[in-house]
Amino acid sequence: MIRVAITSLRGGAGVTALVSGMAQAAAAEGLDVTCVDADDQGLLKHHLGLASLSDDGENRSANARITLRTGQDWNVVNGADLAIFDLPRARPGLRDDVMADADAVVLVMPASASGLALAPSVKAFLSAGENRFLLINFADSRVALKTAAASYLQEQFGDRVIGQVRLDESVDEALAALDTLSSTSPYSAAWSDIRVAFVSLLNKMNSLPVAAVMAK
Repeated sequence: MIRVAITSLRGGAGVTALVSGMAQAAAAEGLDVTCVDADDQGLLKHHLGLASLSDDGENRSANARITLRTGQDWNVVNGADLAIFDLPRARPGLRDDVMADADAVVLVMPASASGLALAPSVKAFLSAGENRFLLINFADSRVALKTAAASYLQEQFGDRVIGQVRLDESVDEALAALDTLSSTSPYSAAWSDIRVAFVSLLNKMNSLPVAAVMAK
C-alpha cells in the first residue's frame, strides 16, 4: 500500500477538498483508496458525501472504492492500494510522524500573495525530501496576482510541481450538496485538473530512486 500525505503551510489552502479530489481521482484510475482524516475539524466526510459517521471509525463513501477512516484508530489502514492522509498544521508532531512514514508528501499552496510570501518556506519544505511535491491551488488566469503567483511558484519549483488546480465554484457547490466533485461536476475545470495532478504524482513517485509502484 502506498501512503500519500497532503498538507499545507497555512490555513485555507484547500487541503481537505484536494484530499477528497485526489482520492476520487485514484478511484477513477481503478485503485481502492482509504482517506484518513487526522484533522480535528472533521470536514473530509462532507467532501466525500458522508453526512454522518459510523461508530467504528470506518465509512464507505458513495464510491465503493473509497473508504474514510476517523476516530482514535484512524492510523490503522489496511486493505487499500492507496492511503491519503489529510494532515493539519495545528498538530505538528503528528504531521511530522505521518510525513516521515509517507511514500509521498504533497504540499498545497494557493496562487495568492501568501503563496508568494511563503516561497522561501516552500523551498525549505521541499528540500527536506525528494518525495515531497507541490500542488498549486486556486489558480485563476482572470486575476493578475493569482496568475503571477502561480507562474512564480511553477517557475521556482517546476520539477516538484504536480499541477495547478483552477479556482472553480464547482468545488463549493459539491460541498454544499454534500456530494463529491466527480459526481456533481464531472466536466468541471477543478476535477480535470485534479485528475491530471494525480497522474502526475504517480509518475513522479515512480521516478524516485525507490519507485512507489501502484498495484491495480
